[in-house]
Amino acid sequence: MVHRPKRGFGAPVSDWLKGDLRPWAEDLLQPARLEREGVLSAAAVQPLWQQFLGGQRKWHTPLWNGLMFQAWQAHWRQVRAGVTGR
Repeated sequence: MVHRPKRGFGAPVSDWLKGDLRPWAEDLLQPARLEREGVLSAAAVQPLWQQFLGGQRKWHTPLWNGLMFQAWQAHWRQVRAGVTGR
């Protein structure tokens, strides 16, 4: 183990999004919010989310990327407005 090459590891993103992080994800992916913010298309994102939740497709990676963008954008909108949680 000491002499093995360095390896990455996978985070259980799918489990997180179907479990404890689901309310957070659903808030960030609300169609009205996506349309209001105008960057990600609700028409494109919502089918991915529904297929993921229904177990038809493993969309956790692109959904996670979109969620990270949405969270980043929300954070910086608060910073620019002078509202921070610190």
